[in-house]
Amino acid sequence: MIPFFNIPNIFSFPQDIRQDIRDTYATRREHAVGNSNYRNNILNLPLEQSLANLNQIEGRVESRIAKNTASGTDMTAANLLLDTAKQNLVVAANAVGQATSTASGIGLHPSYVNAHFALNDARDSLNAVVDAIATAEASSTPE
Repeated sequence: MIPFFNIPNIFSFPQDIRQDIRDTYATRREHAVGNSNYRNNILNLPLEQSLANLNQIEGRVESRIAKNTASGTDMTAANLLLDTAKQNLVVAANAVGQATSTASGIGLHPSYVNAHFALNDARDSLNAVVDAIATAEASSTPE
C-alpha cells in the first residue's frame, strides 16, 4: 500500500531527530489549517478579480451604448439588458463579499459556490448586452 503522505519511518532515527520531524509536520499542519494567506490568495483573490473584471467590462459596455446612442442607433434593448446586468453585478458583489468574509478554514464553503454562480449570471447578462449591441449596430449599418 502506498502511503498518502511521503513520511519517512521516524522510528529508525535518533530521538532528537524524531522530535524535529514531528515538530515540522505539526507546524505544516497548523500552517495549512489556520493560514489566512491561503484563504486570501487561493480562494478569495480569483473571486475578487473576476468581479473587478466584470465591473470594468460593464463600464466599457456602457460607454459603447452611449457612443452608439449619440450616433443615432436605437439602443433600447441593450439599455434594458444593461439594467439587468447591473442588477446581476450587484448580486454578484454581495455574494463575493459574503464569500470572502466567511471564515470557515480550509474547504469550499457554500458561499463560494453561490459567488461563482452569481458571477456566471453576471457574465452571461453582460454577454447578452454585448450581443444586443452587436445586433443593433448591424441593423443600423447601411448596406
